Amino acid sequence: MAALMISIKSRFAQRGAYDYHCSRSALHMIRFRLLRTFVFAVSLFPGLFAQTQQVDDSGEPNGRFWREMSHREKSVYLIGFSSGFTMASNMAGLKSPEAYLALQDAVPNGFSLLDYEKEMDALYSSTENLLINLRMAWLHCNTKLKGTWTKEALEQDLIRLRKSAATHYTSR
Repeated sequence: MAALMISIKSRFAQRGAYDYHCSRSALHMIRFRLLRTFVFAVSLFPGLFAQTQQVDDSGEPNGRFWREMSHREKSVYLIGFSSGFTMASNMAGLKSPEAYLALQDAVPNGFSLLDYEKEMDALYSSTENLLINLRMAWLHCNTKLKGTWTKEALEQDLIRLRKSAATHYTSR
């Protein structure tokens, strides 16, 4: 780094534009950029070689992310899912009342966020489900809580989700 600073000072001096104040601020800016690049690279280093990836190729968080969250964080995350689903059904209802009714019918009545949290915890308690992203897991738990599918159909859906999740981690 010192050699870089000396070469920059000599370059300024050779051009005859060596102003101590300007070169000092330029050197400060270069130091800052080098430090910022170094900090950025060091912060990425563990994530590039980590074995416990918490997101898939599309950036969706998965079961590893879910397992590391506290109860409060899980509740906030599930509130976001349910609010987003409500907003989507309301927006669909503006275009088509049938779409609104279909989306409202997709969410089971009488279940709290704690029920969803317990289902997600049970789903991610198995290590073979850890790669399934949270959105797909939420939809699976939603279907399970609704109770309209047979146990075999739910198991087939879970196998499909595992296969799909595995394809999003092949490049890593």
